[in-house]
Amino acid sequence: MIKYSFIIPTYNNAKLLKNSLEALNYLSVPEGIEYEAIVVDDGSECDTYSVISGINKKYELHYIYLERCENSSRARARNKGIEKAKGQIVVFIDADIIVNKDYIMELERAYRFDDDIIVVGTRKLLQNDVDIEDIRNKKIFEKEYLENAHAEQEFRKDVFQDLSYNAGNMNNPCLFCYTCNLAMPRNKINKVHGFAEELKKWGVEDVELSYRVAKENVKIVINSKNEVLHQFHGIRQGKFVKKEQVNEVDYNAEVFAKMHKGAFGLSEDGIKKLFRSIATRYKDLEPDDSGRKDRMILEINSDTNQETFKGIIEKLLPLKDVEIIVIDYVENSDIDIWIQLLDCRKGHLKYYPASQTDVEKVLAS
Repeated sequence: MIKYSFIIPTYNNAKLLKNSLEALNYLSVPEGIEYEAIVVDDGSECDTYSVISGINKKYELHYIYLERCENSSRARARNKGIEKAKGQIVVFIDADIIVNKDYIMELERAYRFDDDIIVVGTRKLLQNDVDIEDIRNKKIFEKEYLENAHAEQEFRKDVFQDLSYNAGNMNNPCLFCYTCNLAMPRNKINKVHGFAEELKKWGVEDVELSYRVAKENVKIVINSKNEVLHQFHGIRQGKFVKKEQVNEVDYNAEVFAKMHKGAFGLSEDGIKKLFRSIATRYKDLEPDDSGRKDRMILEINSDTNQETFKGIIEKLLPLKDVEIIVIDYVENSDIDIWIQLLDCRKGHLKYYPASQTDVEKVLAS
């Protein structure tokens, strides 16, 4: 049974795409679970198909070529992939992304709780070119390799350091849903008619889709263990949209603002400013917790009984004016997912995996 459909749009980047598809050969999957990859070539001038043909060893690979036209866009390309998909869950990655071997296992861990959730993963940014042999010999995710490649964290790392890795604690978690690493149920995507193809330029289309899907009472979950690698191709990521992309982002932001008047409580100009730098403007949209009187720190250690711990959290949730902070030093349970699916007040319950967090900074804040 094909449960997961990876949809990968591409345009003139066959070498990076080949690396991405090679990594899919090494995924661990539960017995009886299959996956496919759908490459949507948005009018590449190079012969992408000949480069990737036969690369798939463990999964079905489908290739769709779209002629370049005035309606060409990432949204349109992904919609064509969705039409072809057979999986219950659609996984969006970019053609420059390399997934780790446990990627599907981590999706399974989340979807065991609820079939109808959006799962957001994180991303490290490589600063050196990737050799396909480093994928085949599985060195690419080793600590030494990442250090030598000068891998950097993206801006969401700082956001989650601030807000925590509990998407349920946020007012607008859709702002952090990016198609470099994103999964959601195909039936929910189809219910909202897929990506908005009016968004023809760069950016915003993934947040916009997530915004609409979340409006259908679909919860968003962050899985900090599902980290992917972004291959270097001469572009460094920052906290602000690059100058050459500002006009494209503004175009899509204007379309978004017209589609969703008053979204995030912002004017059209406010929405444009937000999408120019979510990294610096997200805080204005989140709950003000400055008036809270007390903080309660709960730690998960190797001797913590998981069920007892969950019971403690459930008893604490009704307390008013108390901020509950969970620091997970073990990260070998399902508590990270469970916490995000609880119904609680925004800004009330924070979860931090210790390996991804500056714990001292959290405790000092």
